[in-house]
Amino acid sequence: MLTAEQISFFQENGYLVVKDAVSADQLQALRDDFATWVEESRGHSDGWGETINGKNRFDVEKGHSAETPALRRINAPHEVSDAFFNAMADSAMTDMVADLIGPDVKLHHTKVNSKLPGAATAVKWHQDFPFTPHTNDDLITALLMVDEVTEENGPLEVWAGSHTGEIHSLWHDDEFTGAVSAEITEEALR
Repeated sequence: MLTAEQISFFQENGYLVVKDAVSADQLQALRDDFATWVEESRGHSDGWGETINGKNRFDVEKGHSAETPALRRINAPHEVSDAFFNAMADSAMTDMVADLIGPDVKLHHTKVNSKLPGAATAVKWHQDFPFTPHTNDDLITALLMVDEVTEENGPLEVWAGSHTGEIHSLWHDDEFTGAVSAEITEEALR
């Protein structure tokens, strides 16, 4: 599935951008389910639903309303959507992950992070590993963009090679912020 050059690029840089990670039919099914959830969110003023581990399934951003929905996150969509389950269980993306870490692939969790037009959703720079630390490091975050990514809506910036360095704390002044400190972020941007 992946070429030797792609695997080498991933190992050196810590990320890889590929096309066609899911089929066109799978992508449309993901978009359809998400659109349904956005419409459903119009009837809620706060998070709702529950995952099997007790979290809100659907989180909304501050300022969310029926007129301007700001559905921010869907936790564990594979639990309630055949489309999301199938994309995780049987897609080119899953095969690509196996090419990178080996055939014993296990799903840890899924979520949809949404940045709807007009919403103020922002995610500061962070490393994924501190969110779910493990004793082994053969973990991959597979990020699937379901819409075209442009400079104007560019939802992600990566720091190539950061996977080989220090794991930065996401705690500041005894509070979990979910973000690397501003000082480290500024240093990285230099």
